[in-house]
Amino acid sequence: MDVSEVVKLMQEIVRDRRALPEAIASLQQLVWKEPLTGSSAVQEILRELAYDLEYYEPDPRARAEDSSFYDDERAVAEIEEALTRIERAQQ
Repeated sequence: MDVSEVVKLMQEIVRDRRALPEAIASLQQLVWKEPLTGSSAVQEILRELAYDLEYYEPDPRARAEDSSFYDDERAVAEIEEALTRIERAQQ
């Protein structure tokens, strides 16, 4: 799969957060399970993002159990930051 398809999914997640847990799981699956084609720098950014999103926890009670877990806003911010890094890497 070309990294541009993953980027499109990331952009969709930022625009529509209604199914954030499922969308993040799909994003991680694509990054970890599918062979990616494209810039190695972009692939690395995507792998880092997929790892960082492991700390996303939509349930506030579960988040309260461990300070390393974060909420929807932080997850979207992580995705937006990765999109910015990808844009810079492609210039």
